[in-house]
Amino acid sequence: AETVSKEKAIAEVETANAQIEKEQVGKIAEEVGKKQRDTENDLAKAEPAVEAAMSALNTLDVKDLSSCKGMVKPPPKLDEVFAATMCLLAGIMPSIVVQKNGKVKDASW
Repeated sequence: AETVSKEKAIAEVETANAQIEKEQVGKIAEEVGKKQRDTENDLAKAEPAVEAAMSALNTLDVKDLSSCKGMVKPPPKLDEVFAATMCLLAGIMPSIVVQKNGKVKDASW
């Protein structure tokens, strides 16, 4: 009888610990679910802009790029536009060298 009561006490402690763990896991799952929904919403908002940017890139030709490269004093932020363009084309155009993590190795043009 004594062994049974000891084992019962151990089982009750383990059950209480399991309940605490279950509650913590539930909170974590709730947070992860919220972050997932937020991320999916952000992605849904960003996708149209990325698609529009990719479509705009298809309208450029070599002459357009050459005229930009030949500018002595390009407009402000043009470097950022070209860096963003390289990021969009990374992995698509073999001439854009990327790092192991997929980021553009050299964003200068």
